[in-house]
Amino acid sequence: MAQDAFRNMIIKRVIVHQVFRRDTDNKVRNPFFSSECVTLSDDFNTKMKERIIKLLGQESHSIRMEIEDDGEESTYSHVVKYWKCKSREENKFIDASKEITNNLVKIQDSRRYPDALLLCVEGTVRKDNRDFFCIIKAESQDGFLITQEAEKIGLDYIANLFMTKNEKFQKLGMFIKTVDSNDNIPKNVVETYLFDSNTDDSISKAKAKYFYHDFLGLNFRNDSKKQTSAFFHETKNFINSIKELNDVEKIELTTELLDYINDPDRMIINAGEFAKKYFSATVKDNYVRFLEEKQIDTNSIHKDVKMLGNALKYRKLCFGNFVKLQIPSDLFSEDVDIKRDAKSGETLITIKGMMLNER
Repeated sequence: MAQDAFRNMIIKRVIVHQVFRRDTDNKVRNPFFSSECVTLSDDFNTKMKERIIKLLGQESHSIRMEIEDDGEESTYSHVVKYWKCKSREENKFIDASKEITNNLVKIQDSRRYPDALLLCVEGTVRKDNRDFFCIIKAESQDGFLITQEAEKIGLDYIANLFMTKNEKFQKLGMFIKTVDSNDNIPKNVVETYLFDSNTDDSISKAKAKYFYHDFLGLNFRNDSKKQTSAFFHETKNFINSIKELNDVEKIELTTELLDYINDPDRMIINAGEFAKKYFSATVKDNYVRFLEEKQIDTNSIHKDVKMLGNALKYRKLCFGNFVKLQIPSDLFSEDVDIKRDAKSGETLITIKGMMLNER
């Protein structure tokens, strides 16, 4: 699953460049290129790994994407060109990072984009040591600029911008090569992941598109509607399987699930986020394992409800005596009152409305 994608991370190289806000007349300011990679101390290496894994973890805004732009000057092509180098010398990595940085400079075509660091990180992940190439944009929050006489950007400055807890100033794209071959690397064998808090709702989605689409060349996966449907139905199945809950509590949790999916401002759904809000710690862990067994992404999913149809429009309640009720979801909370009789354990339902007829 997605969470396993980032385990056993080994960072081999990090280089940092800086891009600048355009001039007042909207002219491009040349980026500052580091001429050598960062010297990796054990402490910095550990913190860098922890930060990347945190940004791409279950409860973040990270999401599995797919490569759309595989053109000659695309970010994907620059990454693959480096992977195909037989020696993979440091200068080849630096060259790739500069080309990627130049792509960002071109994409950021107005003064609304502030100064930022662009970090390129390479290494391996997973038990089988798959190559990864990570691209991180960390925006300046205080207007502090580096001295351009330096050969490279210092660790303290990197730590201040990238290790900060304020994730809204950070964006991250991860490319993972899933095959052994370095000669033939088509886009369908490269897994991609995105972290950007701006992808979380429809208001901010346009702000995020320049980074994930125009710069990284990524787009949301074609199977989003399938993933959304599976998330909804299997979460509902899991709720109904929780032995510690009575029937009323299960109905209440299902109502929360429907509200979560139906939220018009929510573009991203996340199993970890949902579980943290509505489940206990023990139940949450069981829920995540349950979804993983069902091959459902436990990181974020781009919400697409096309396959859900009536599952979102109606609530269908079934009772042990074969009685069934169908109620419009949008009327359920206001017009239906459900209680559990303390003595008999039976479910008592009150419908707030006049009966019209029998069909």
